[in-house]
Amino acid sequence: MAKEFKKMYNIGNIIVAKPSFHLETIVKKSKPKNKEYKFLYPSFARPYKNFELACEAAKELWQKNKGFKLFITISGNENLYARVLKKKYGGLTYIVFTGLLKRSELLEMYGKVDCLLFLSKLETWGMPITEFKAFNKPIIVAKLPYALETVGEYTNVGFVKPTDSSMLKEQMCFLMKYGSFKSEKNWENDVKFEQFNDWNELFNNIIKD
Repeated sequence: MAKEFKKMYNIGNIIVAKPSFHLETIVKKSKPKNKEYKFLYPSFARPYKNFELACEAAKELWQKNKGFKLFITISGNENLYARVLKKKYGGLTYIVFTGLLKRSELLEMYGKVDCLLFLSKLETWGMPITEFKAFNKPIIVAKLPYALETVGEYTNVGFVKPTDSSMLKEQMCFLMKYGSFKSEKNWENDVKFEQFNDWNELFNNIIKD
């Protein structure tokens, strides 16, 4: 974002304040044998969120391995995009339309699922990625600049092209078999602007000055 603002507006006095997330208590439960693998894609019903990629990958995966469920946080009634998704995928028992979750419900869901999907084609920052990293579970994301930056040095992550459902299916299948990723460091913090790790650091700096 900082690089793009500098390019667009020819300004250099930019401060980068990254969103942060702190979870005080994480309850870790052992996974029962033969339990269904749970994927979660939490977002709003907007076309650029790319829910259809997750649904198509789930359809392909079901032909190979039926031991999973995909949860998506839309009801199917929000708008035309949601209605199209519900009409196309609503009859599939392994795709669950949960509707929009309250904050507490979403955090609880993070604790229950095995993997986060975040496949949006357009974001400034992928906040669910930041939140889910606190649970130390695998994440599959679209290989786009915002996701690379949000993932940072987290290594339990797989990357996919945001238009390739077969690639996503293979990553999902890999996790169901092996349980986690062990990737290399994916992003170098080469931003030269002043940076703060959360809003408190930013506000304290502004007030101090």
